Amino acid sequence: MREYAVLYAAELSRAAGSRRENARLLSDAGRSLLARGLLELYHIPHLPETARNENGKPYLPEYPDIHFNISHSGSLAVCVFAPVPIGIDIQEACRNPSRVIRRFGGEALYAKYEAAENRDAFFLSWWTREESYAKWKGSTLTGCIGGEKEDCCFWQAAVREGFCCTLCAERRLPTKICQIPI
Repeated sequence: MREYAVLYAAELSRAAGSRRENARLLSDAGRSLLARGLLELYHIPHLPETARNENGKPYLPEYPDIHFNISHSGSLAVCVFAPVPIGIDIQEACRNPSRVIRRFGGEALYAKYEAAENRDAFFLSWWTREESYAKWKGSTLTGCIGGEKEDCCFWQAAVREGFCCTLCAERRLPTKICQIPI
């Protein structure tokens, strides 16, 4: 069995007219990356039925030993496969992240954000860490945000400049990145 993670990444080649249309295109891209990984890594020629747990984490009922996770932001979609449960989040730099940090992170984290040399990098690293942890746990963000993160490892993958991509699993895995044109 592979002892590394395989991360597929794709950038939309055209801009969508609306935020809703862009989200639909990114969701479709994520499913395409899932199908490609299933074919290349597991020799499954068709996209099997996917299901979601009570908190929305996707899984493949026919293949419970295949661990994957999907995320998208801005113009990028990513899908990761691993030999163990894994969470991934990708985030493009956003406007005014201070409101999000103050709302979800509290005053102590907000003070660290204010003191950070690069506030955007601080925010992106914090937010993608929280999201990837929730996805790894198969829980909601509100159920996992803040507090200590035990029994897991975080690492970042350099997918594209201007984006932060964080992975979370029980142990750090070497990660192979495959850029896919769509």
